[in-house]
Amino acid sequence: GDVLFRLDDTELRNEIAQLQANAKKQEMDIRLNQFQEKAGIADAEAEGITETDAKKRFAASESRKMQNEVTQVTLEHTRSQLAEKTKKLQAAGFAAPENGIFLFEGTKEPKSVKDNERIGKIVDLTKLQLICNVGEYDLFRIKEGMDVEVRVDALKDVKLKGKVERLSKFAKAGTGSSESSNTTAAQFEVTISLEPNERLIAGLSLTASIQTDKKSGALVVPTLTIQRDKDDYYVMVEAADGSLEKRIVKIGLETPEKTEVLSGLNEGESVVLQ
Repeated sequence: GDVLFRLDDTELRNEIAQLQANAKKQEMDIRLNQFQEKAGIADAEAEGITETDAKKRFAASESRKMQNEVTQVTLEHTRSQLAEKTKKLQAAGFAAPENGIFLFEGTKEPKSVKDNERIGKIVDLTKLQLICNVGEYDLFRIKEGMDVEVRVDALKDVKLKGKVERLSKFAKAGTGSSESSNTTAAQFEVTISLEPNERLIAGLSLTASIQTDKKSGALVVPTLTIQRDKDDYYVMVEAADGSLEKRIVKIGLETPEKTEVLSGLNEGESVVLQ
């Protein structure tokens, strides 16, 4: 994949340059000692020398050999360090393991990172998902595999198709009757897979609609007009003289906008929101 990011390798490059210079000097020292050794042998053979001079030349020769051995060991260590740091330099650029865009965990690109620190994630734009919440009363009407119509809040002309992939088995923290300080209905996460779309990017606000039931010829009223009194549901009906009548009704299918009325109300009657 493309290079995802590259660590600051300035210090590492300086260390590599220094090691390369050291290795070069050590190689030259070895060659110089070898040259001096050969030159000394040639001089000794060409000239007649005393026993004392021969001993001095022998000592100098042995000293050069020992120095060469030390320099050779140092050179091998230098080359080992050089190989290790060169390998690190090659690893300073991190390639993306898969296609997509990288989203930082925070709002800004970090200036430095630590070992095992999470800084973001790669998002595959062909496999985006919508994570939304539904109330406990709606959860059991939704099934995995159901078709979903998704609207992009910022792009009114864009409609997407989706499919319910997963329903959470656990309520979100802070919702439901189990939380002593919270009396709202429990909320559950629903995961919806989305079809690819070139205008779709991670982080957009989306609105999903799932058709769980379909019924023709139903009598419906705005959901906000349905009120509850213990076990009964009722609506306020406006009479011809303008007075209001409390009417007990039996309800059927519900949505956030509309509720089906099975009995207790006739078509054409006006209900009032109080």
